[in-house]
Amino acid sequence: MSLPYASGRAYGTARQTPKLIITNGRAYRSVTLSPLVIACFSVAMIALLTWCVGLSGFVFFRDDVVRSMMRKHAVTVEKYEDKITSLRLQVDSIRSRQFINQDSFAGAIDDLRIRQEAIETHQSEILDVVERARQAGISLDDAPTQTADRAASDYASLSRVSDQASHSVTLASRRHIGDAPISRPAIPPREALVFADTPDTSLTRVARQIDEELRSFADNQSSVLNTIEMEASARAKHLRSVFDRIKLDKKRFGLDRQIAAGGPFIAAKDADKLSEVSRQVARIDQDLAVISQLETAIAKLPIRRPMAATYRVSSSFGTRLDPFVRRRAFHSGIDFAAPTGAKVTSTASGRVTKASWNGGYGRMVEISHGNGLSTRYAHLSRISVSVGQRVKQGQVIGRVGSTGRSTGPHLHYETRVDGKAVNPIRFLNAL
Repeated sequence: MSLPYASGRAYGTARQTPKLIITNGRAYRSVTLSPLVIACFSVAMIALLTWCVGLSGFVFFRDDVVRSMMRKHAVTVEKYEDKITSLRLQVDSIRSRQFINQDSFAGAIDDLRIRQEAIETHQSEILDVVERARQAGISLDDAPTQTADRAASDYASLSRVSDQASHSVTLASRRHIGDAPISRPAIPPREALVFADTPDTSLTRVARQIDEELRSFADNQSSVLNTIEMEASARAKHLRSVFDRIKLDKKRFGLDRQIAAGGPFIAAKDADKLSEVSRQVARIDQDLAVISQLETAIAKLPIRRPMAATYRVSSSFGTRLDPFVRRRAFHSGIDFAAPTGAKVTSTASGRVTKASWNGGYGRMVEISHGNGLSTRYAHLSRISVSVGQRVKQGQVIGRVGSTGRSTGPHLHYETRVDGKAVNPIRFLNAL
């Protein structure tokens, strides 16, 4: 009896195991519950309680929850719709830009073709002007030339670029955008789109290269025309000054009249769109026509020396001491000291009116140059032309001598206007 007590006091009272007792009044039954069972039962009860509370809260706040979920869904849908709209706008923008690029690139090629044709048209005009300028004595070493092969090569390049550009842009549209129909955008001014970026940048480089070549060629044409115009204008001015220096009225040579031209009037196409090159060519043509008219008139002026430049003037025009009577007398020409037999040439083209002995002149040749102008060549030792003969400027008409009233071999040379002797130096120094 004491051991259990002692043991209980020494080691403490043993833990009582919980028991579940089930009775119906007449009998009972006990079930021993382990700690694990109790724990599981407690967890289950807590979970059931939590579910009940949550269900009650959901039932109570259901409308608010549904509305919140609907709002979130609406926001999500709106964001997706905005993103889809933005993508569609980007697609439309890309497609529109490609339409613009295609049209602008094709337009740039067309512009190049038009410029090429204009340059070739101007080229034929310029080559004609250059040839006429050279005939007028205006020399141009850098006149533009363009062969048919070069022109054909440029045309082939332009055609190839145009076809490749159209094909490339079409393929790019299908590759990047698809075949969905899209409205054609409004095209901005072509000047703002020339050489816009295209799917194939090599085509753009080719077009730029052709553009630079055309610009260079057009600049060369303009430079040549400017040179010709300046030279022609300066030459026409110089030739006009010849008549001022010889102090003869231009009306005598018909230079006051308008240059001969005519024909039926046929209105030209695009007459109001005449290019600057054509206007400049027209101005040059006018100057060249004036030069031709002036040179034709000057060719009949006795402004060249009747002898080589090595022979000096030994007696001038005007009042002098007569070499025979030693009294003041009028000298109607100038004398060139030269040896007997030296060549005497016509100072201008004309017709021989006298070719014989003429008193104090000795053997003399007189040439009529038209417009009231004539020249005389006196004291000749020999005459090489006959009356009525046409002579050219620089043609030999006789040889120096000392015939007639002369103190020694020399050429007496006169220039006459309407039969009146004038100072020949005025003519000889005109050029």
